[in-house]
Amino acid sequence: MTSRQVVLSEEVLTVMRTAVSHAIRSGLSYVAPAHVLLALLEDPVVGPTMQAYVNRDLVDALGQIPRAPGITRIGEGPIPPQAVPPFPRYDSLVFSALDGRARRWLDSDVNRMLAEGAARVETGRYLVRHLAYVFASVVGSDPELTRLIGPEPAAFCEAVYGL
Repeated sequence: MTSRQVVLSEEVLTVMRTAVSHAIRSGLSYVAPAHVLLALLEDPVVGPTMQAYVNRDLVDALGQIPRAPGITRIGEGPIPPQAVPPFPRYDSLVFSALDGRARRWLDSDVNRMLAEGAARVETGRYLVRHLAYVFASVVGSDPELTRLIGPEPAAFCEAVYGL
């Protein structure tokens, strides 16, 4: 089995950091799909295309509803007695907010979506459109994400795949 490393573009880092900022504003300790979708709507490249199909107010409201993040805490292994780990670790990724002062873990859905987007990168860096493609690919199979997209999921998918 070979592994390959995919480099996140600065634009993807900005989207993920914006998603963290939305999670913090929502009072949640993890990043959910709604937070990433809000961040994608703010992206100067994919946002204008996606905004025509997504009800931002609904996405914002759904992003404030707590849900089980579906991630598992990972043990630290052997550490010295009375040592305190600097932060809890989970089977997910963590990103900083835009201001760099706080971090949030990705919930299991966002972690899976980020990895799926990475699999779509054939050459070069992981671009924002790769992450947008993942949203389009799950429309119809994931009821929550379909709800976030709105009443015209097929038109949304066609617009995103045209990016």
